[in-house]
Amino acid sequence: MEVDEASVPVPIPADGSQLRAVALAASGRTFVIEGPPGTEKSQTITNLIAHALERGRTVLFVAEKQTVLDMVKKRLTKAGLRNFTLDLHGKGQSPNAIREQLKAAIDNKIDYKSHDWDANVAEFRSKLVPLTDYPHKIHCRNGIDHSLWHAFESDLEVDEGPMAPIPSW
Repeated sequence: MEVDEASVPVPIPADGSQLRAVALAASGRTFVIEGPPGTEKSQTITNLIAHALERGRTVLFVAEKQTVLDMVKKRLTKAGLRNFTLDLHGKGQSPNAIREQLKAAIDNKIDYKSHDWDANVAEFRSKLVPLTDYPHKIHCRNGIDHSLWHAFESDLEVDEGPMAPIPSW
């Protein structure tokens, strides 16, 4: 089953390749995410986890470096998904700390209102509708065979010309 990237809700803004990764995971594909530092892998991983949780899935996320685990946990917390995390191997973790995390997750009822979510998604999609007509409006030619884009290109070709000094007073 192929998942449309445009229909994948994610809590953190994502570019096309990141949305593609989430859509591929949602459709059951397996892949490796790799890249140099600063390529927002933790952002993509956070969106993957959030999307899996939204679909009722369980996720086990492991990483070689503690900094990666901390970054993803920080992003999940910022996205309101803190109660879905369980830090089993962090600095200073003890059996008591793990029990406290489990108790907090069980005691804290997640009040998910699908109606509110659906309303937010509908509002977001309605804001995108005017953007779909944007290319047409920019390139549509008027009665003298000019478009807004043509006017912009013509403006770029014109030199600045003389300038009048404006007194500071």
